[in-house]
Amino acid sequence: MAPTLGLVFTAVFIAIPIIGLFYAADSEWRALRSLVCLILGILLQAVCTVAMPSLSGVPLIAGSILAQTGLLLWCFGLGALVAGLVKDKNLLLPIAIFLAGFDVFLVTFPGGPVQQVLRHQPAVLEKVAYSVPKPIEAGQAVGVPVASYVGPADFIFLSMFFVALFKFGMRPHRTLPWMVSALIAYMGAVLFGPSSLSALPALLPIGLVILLVNAREFQLKRDEWVGTIIVGLIAFGLAWAGINAPRPKPPAATSPSGASPVELEPAKKLAPTPSDSRQ
Repeated sequence: MAPTLGLVFTAVFIAIPIIGLFYAADSEWRALRSLVCLILGILLQAVCTVAMPSLSGVPLIAGSILAQTGLLLWCFGLGALVAGLVKDKNLLLPIAIFLAGFDVFLVTFPGGPVQQVLRHQPAVLEKVAYSVPKPIEAGQAVGVPVASYVGPADFIFLSMFFVALFKFGMRPHRTLPWMVSALIAYMGAVLFGPSSLSALPALLPIGLVILLVNAREFQLKRDEWVGTIIVGLIAFGLAWAGINAPRPKPPAATSPSGASPVELEPAKKLAPTPSDSRQ
């Protein structure tokens, strides 16, 4: 039953934070409230993350839940602060386009900060990422086994878009089901698709859903269209540069790198046993 339950776990634990952020955004988020949420979330995640290494069993699971709650709190607080800086709903169009292209660059460019940290200090990033759990199989120690990670940047900008949709009276309630469905499918492609899809930029589907569902809400003037096109060209250039950058050859004796908590990626997979490699 583990594979089937894994699919259920993925859908549930991707949908829960998205829905939570959405309904939190349906309020008036001024700078002070957003800042309080940001600070409380950072403190909660920091305290729980520091304390978790000394815990085991049920206390470890409880500490992990509190740490994940703190992560969502500070991501939402920061996203709400950023949304407060957006004064015109038309700005959401170039913002979504640029974030999508820049996220593709960060995920795919081998010399970028994300890839460098993943190669040298992946455990540090895993501590600040949202963990999607997987079922505990028979004989496994009690704990929190992780199937994949979602990075803070995804929740920050998802929160920003949700707050902005409510702020400008756009189409938030039509956006929610499409957003949940798109990100669950996206995570499914990461977990159960080919190895070439093991690292995907989550801000790409987030931006696409925002733009497609709310396309009629944007009323751009000529100069705004020109600026948006320029931003689109920059985003395309960044994405192209990241995808087509030369890749360093991995060492022959090492297995593929593990999960990235910055984007939607799977957790580390066990290397095949000698008997498996002969089949």
